[in-house]
Amino acid sequence: MAHFSPLRALRPRPSVLTRVRATASVERSVLFFAEDSSDWLHIGPLANHLEEIGYLVLRLTADPKDPVISNHGGLFVGRTVAAANLFLRLPPCVLVTTMTDLDTYHLKRSINDVHYVYVFHSLLSTHRAYRANAFDAYDSILCASPNHLIELETVANLRPRRPQTLYSTGYCRLDT
Repeated sequence: MAHFSPLRALRPRPSVLTRVRATASVERSVLFFAEDSSDWLHIGPLANHLEEIGYLVLRLTADPKDPVISNHGGLFVGRTVAAANLFLRLPPCVLVTTMTDLDTYHLKRSINDVHYVYVFHSLLSTHRAYRANAFDAYDSILCASPNHLIELETVANLRPRRPQTLYSTGYCRLDT
């Protein structure tokens, strides 16, 4: 049976999924997901603010060396396959991330009712710097510039896609 142990490493550890489920079951809770530590420059201030006003925040990371694990009680969710498995099994919750192309490559939407929120990590144009469907799988998008809002509204009028709520929020790297 020892030859199966590497396969077990591909699945999210029960403690990770258990903690995610426990956090998601709390009414005022939000999950944040970062592919690596640099993502926290963009979503970290939002996570901190939500904690300050009474939300329960759980930080998830796909980077085993992410300082958020030791500094903020974050959870390492595993690399590509383990993270993909966790994403498919996320319980109903709100998940905030700065990762484009959700549901396009390895990270898919959950089989459960998860509200996905995208936070821009760049001020670049959505039609010049990103793939055509990069934002289609998100339920809400926090637009960092007026151009993001205009471009995403234009795309919504040009082709059918999931209904989205767009918010003009600014860019935290400049606004904080």
